[in-house]
Amino acid sequence: MRSNVQPRRATVRRILGASLVTVLALGIVASGAFATTATAAAPESTATGTRADADGPWSVPTALTGTTDIVDVIDVRTAADGTVVAAMYRQVPATSQLELRVAVRPAASETWGAPTVIDTLKVGRETVQLLPAPDGSVTLTWVRAGSENTIRTSTLTAGATVWSNPVDIAQGTRFFDVTMAVGASGKAVAVWNQSSGRSTQIYVSERDGASGAWSSAVRLDDTPAETLEGVPQVLVAPDGSLTAVWSEYGPERQAVKAVDKPVGATGWTAPRTLSAPTSSARAVRAGAGPDGEAVLVWTASGEPAGDTQLETVVRPAGSTEWGPIESLGAVDNVVDPRPLVAPNGEITLVWVDWRDTYGVRTVTRSATGDWSAVRTLSTEYVPEQFDAEIGPDGTVQAGWVQNAAAGDGNGRVFLHAARVDGVWSAPTQLSRKPSGVAIGQVAGGPEGRATAVWHESVGSFTGQLWTAGTNLT
Repeated sequence: MRSNVQPRRATVRRILGASLVTVLALGIVASGAFATTATAAAPESTATGTRADADGPWSVPTALTGTTDIVDVIDVRTAADGTVVAAMYRQVPATSQLELRVAVRPAASETWGAPTVIDTLKVGRETVQLLPAPDGSVTLTWVRAGSENTIRTSTLTAGATVWSNPVDIAQGTRFFDVTMAVGASGKAVAVWNQSSGRSTQIYVSERDGASGAWSSAVRLDDTPAETLEGVPQVLVAPDGSLTAVWSEYGPERQAVKAVDKPVGATGWTAPRTLSAPTSSARAVRAGAGPDGEAVLVWTASGEPAGDTQLETVVRPAGSTEWGPIESLGAVDNVVDPRPLVAPNGEITLVWVDWRDTYGVRTVTRSATGDWSAVRTLSTEYVPEQFDAEIGPDGTVQAGWVQNAAAGDGNGRVFLHAARVDGVWSAPTQLSRKPSGVAIGQVAGGPEGRATAVWHESVGSFTGQLWTAGTNLT
């Protein structure tokens, strides 16, 4: 079972570990426990009612790939102009290699272009991320394994149809967990882990503009021996200042660490601890709004009872200081909470946890700092795979895999719900039928639009990617 919090791409990377074929045949099952109180979702409408259609009725699903390949969806994101990009794997027949492919659906179009091969990778050792930027471009980042691991990027500029040639950011024998962010001016920063014996360190590289060169890698932390770093996160404020955060796992305690690089500075600050001194905090995730408001969420155990808490801190737009730690209650084995910040200052968290069963939960912090009750979105058992994004208008899109309802046959289905104008829609099933594997991703877009891509099994080993969207034209 994976650690509590990882970027969404890590699920697919783990799935593709020793044998993609085996996992596609058997699916994914997570286990754990959840101890806090959660509120079951009271239906606001039927799945075909007005709330479910608030962001437009879903289009008829269409096939994105054929039926003879072993494929999987990695990520789906929407560019500033409404262009949608999907990243996917295709296993090269009779080999252990994967083709990293991308497909593009132009803005205001219902038609996807044919998937393009960006790189060929080894199974199970790659990190892949799609990142839309304020200038309308979309950057694809991945790790190419070999005698040395290479962090690579390729960019689809605004309005373009061809991806740039791959650019190598850095090379090293043990690079992993790469995360990137791009600011309004095109300034980009990439952070990653590098293992060294029984320790790991955090490194960073920067690019001043869309056409600039990447800087040499700089180590950010002072990691002591026998200490591991969690998945790093990075934020680029509207003024160009940078913040990197990560969780540190030492022999005696865990903590959330942060470093900053103010505008005009030539170097990064020394690491400081954001979590409480008495807690063991880990698995931090970061989110930011268009005005620079930022939020961090992590799990922490501490005194007096030692219960694990879901904790957050918020940094107001334009500020350099993080607010007080806010606890959302006791939890156990929370999976991947996503902090999503709306333009009006609301913060919505979406995650998977165990209560009576594994389920998708959500909670929202108002612009005045008040948290809502925890709400359950799913209706059946949910494996750990899910996705959540926020569009430029603040509409939250959530997609998840759950067991098919009793009487609908064995297997899993992919569902969607949206939070529009502060109200969650009832779940809508997007997959056409129950499937042995039903991994899916969802992307938010302008004017509440949503796009989903999901996997449906075809045979014992092969599968097919399907897609649907709302307000396509």
